[in-house]
Amino acid sequence: MNLLHSDIQKESIAALGYPEYLMTILGTAKLLGVVALLIPGLPLLKEWAYAGFTFDLLGASASHAFVEDPPMKTLLPLVVLGFAIGSYLLRPSTRRLPVFVRQREVAGTQTETDRPDPKNAQ
Repeated sequence: MNLLHSDIQKESIAALGYPEYLMTILGTAKLLGVVALLIPGLPLLKEWAYAGFTFDLLGASASHAFVEDPPMKTLLPLVVLGFAIGSYLLRPSTRRLPVFVRQREVAGTQTETDRPDPKNAQ
């Protein structure tokens, strides 16, 4: 949405005290983050995308709070962040970094999808 530079978005970002060109930077980063989450493989890139969305949404919430916007404008990014955290925590093991999968196996907290297939055991 930031890449569209609509009048409403321009007014909103100006009210927060940011320059208009920041919309292009944020819009490009968000678009690349979505692409990273949608393409198969590349779990490290997905970790960075989730981190980027976290920074963006926390920054959005803080920005609205600092200019004393209504509570709904401050809370909405945090609600979206809650969905992003849910997506991150519930993703299948095939989309996780291998080190995190191994740590869960060592801790004995495997889920059904994390357990190795006994047919392939050596």
